[in-house]
This record gives sequence, structure tokens and C-alpha cells, in this order.
Amino acid sequence: MPLKKALIIDDEDLSRMLIDTALKKAGYETTLLKDGQDAEEAIREDTYDLVVTDLLMPGKEGVDVIDDLKQNHPQIKVIAVSAGGVVGHSSYLKLAQAYGADAVLEKPFTAAQLISTVSDVLS
Repeated sequence: MPLKKALIIDDEDLSRMLIDTALKKAGYETTLLKDGQDAEEAIREDTYDLVVTDLLMPGKEGVDVIDDLKQNHPQIKVIAVSAGGVVGHSSYLKLAQAYGADAVLEKPFTAAQLISTVSDVLS
């Protein structure tokens, strides 16, 4: 059975690396991006089962990525992650759900929480 492919979009190097490590250990093939600007091109060039995106990033933010995905690639599952900002994490995560995120996770989260959420979303 081919590996499931995940696109990870997060401007924080440590967060991106931790998500990448957890997904690879769980048997996923991953592609990493630092912001949402390159997401559209990456999705044109490859097929993904899952996108894990941070919400607050320079350039194209996560809610814009989610909106684009749900309009143009509704088959791709999306998990939004956020530590919040000035408004607070719960407001951003609720906004992500309104834009169509299949699941949300508040940072910090454990590898086990991430993998459980991924499994639920992809099942």
C-alpha cells in the first residue's frame, strides 16, 4: 500500500520539524513548506492526502490555504494548528473550522495527539 502523503505548512522551524518527525514515524511521506505562498504550486505538482497548516504565518495565512483547498481540492483533508496570537488560539481555530478545516489542534500538542487526529481525519 502506498504511503499517505502529507503537506506540512508552518513558519516555525521547530514546529514544522516536530510535525514532520511525528508523521514520518507514523509512516507518512511528507513535504515541508515555510508559508502558504507555495502551497498551491506544491499541490499542483504532487497529490496529497492531508495538509497540516499553521494559521498565523507571514505571506499567505493558513485560513487562506484552507479556503483555497476546500474550493479547489475538497478531497484533501486539512488539520489546522495554532498557538494563537493577540486574539487567542481558540478564535483562530474556530475561524479555521468555519473555513472548512477537518480538524484543529492547539499548540503545543503531543505527537500522539497529532497522530490520533490524523488517523481520525483520514479514516
